[in-house]
Amino acid sequence: AITLLSFMVLLAGCSANKKQFEDLNEIGKEYQLRNTWVLAELDGKPASLEEFQNELPWMELKVDATVFNGYAGCNVMSGRLLATSSTIKFENIITTMMACQGGGEQKFLRAIESADSWDVKNGKLYLKSGDILVAEFIVKKD
Repeated sequence: AITLLSFMVLLAGCSANKKQFEDLNEIGKEYQLRNTWVLAELDGKPASLEEFQNELPWMELKVDATVFNGYAGCNVMSGRLLATSSTIKFENIITTMMACQGGGEQKFLRAIESADSWDVKNGKLYLKSGDILVAEFIVKKD
């Protein structure tokens, strides 16, 4: 009986340690965001230059400094970035005030403002609002 009890305590300790290691894998996960990302899809549709001025929107995410900056599709943008291993929040977004044709920039800004979670898989950044994928990005090539 003592051997069985010892074995059960050992098993319980192992499962607790496994959970602790799984939690450790999440620590620092937000550093996967540190990159310059260019828009690939918006609201489930491939990003198109027809909706934006000159180039597709892109953003440099500086997790350490809790800021981001980039190009919203017509205007330069910047703001505050709050990120954990699964949540994300773009706050205090400011842009320059150039007049822009098309509605792509406003759709892009609404998408990142609505984002509350993220994931990086296969070199792509996925931003979601609830369960809805609002934007997909790829790493910007220099």
